[in-house]
Amino acid sequence: MAPKKPAAPPPPPPPDEEEIDLFQNPIKKVPVKYLWLGILVLTVVCLIVLSITIKTYNALLLADWTPYDEPMKKLRTTLSIGLRNRNVLYYQNPLKVSDLVEGIPKHLKDSEATYLAEKKKYQVLYKKGVRFGSDWKLFGWNFYYVSKANERKTWHDAEYFCKSRDSHLTSVLNEEEQVLDGGRTKELSQ
Repeated sequence: MAPKKPAAPPPPPPPDEEEIDLFQNPIKKVPVKYLWLGILVLTVVCLIVLSITIKTYNALLLADWTPYDEPMKKLRTTLSIGLRNRNVLYYQNPLKVSDLVEGIPKHLKDSEATYLAEKKKYQVLYKKGVRFGSDWKLFGWNFYYVSKANERKTWHDAEYFCKSRDSHLTSVLNEEEQVLDGGRTKELSQ
């Protein structure tokens, strides 16, 4: 008698309908004609994008344009105007001209600093004139102190009076100052 073969294992239970096999190929469920239609549409879209890209590239190659065209035109115009200027022709050496051009930002910065310092100085003077009261009068770019008729001072006393108020004694130099003074001595705040 021959030995008995072991019994075959029982078949696995059928999968639940709710269970999803992650390794199952979803394309197998799509009919073949829809797959070919999808591939055809994707190919047509890719060909359209490729043709538009090629046409744009060719148009850019044929156009004689670079992003530097506009700035270079402005530079050429500026140079041609500058070379016609006699003051620029004085500088025959282009290196001198380039050094002058390089120094422009520093000059502007220095000028701005000087302007701000002068502005601050005159603002202080204006506040000082307002602080001293109504005896000080603004005329042109300066404050004047017009002494009263009964205030008589020697030149040295008037000079000391002006210096004590951070100003200096001035002389009447034109008719407008004479009218402001009324013919009397005055001190100029500076």
